[in-house]
Amino acid sequence: MTTSRNTWKSFERRVAKQLDATRNPLSGIASKHTAGDIIDEEYYVEVKLRAKINAFLKQEFLDTLVETELNSKNENKKWLIVFKAKGSKKEYALLDFKLLAKLIGRIK
Repeated sequence: MTTSRNTWKSFERRVAKQLDATRNPLSGIASKHTAGDIIDEEYYVEVKLRAKINAFLKQEFLDTLVETELNSKNENKKWLIVFKAKGSKKEYALLDFKLLAKLIGRIK
């Protein structure tokens, strides 16, 4: 099962809207705003839509995490990875645990 360009772009637009941010039309090093998929002042956001989550977790996950953490540090932002499987209604977010604790008001 392949993932068409329009499908992942649509997912990026939806995530951007939910975050009250803007989809980066030219993500990566060529972008003038951020290397991430979403333009946001506070967060470096990567969005991944894959045919199967298991394949993403086994093959790409660690590389995505390392790259996202490095790029967020370079841009002096907190990082967030949003991912889902094509056709699934479930969407997942990965972020630093201390940030999560702070966001829900339970940091010690």
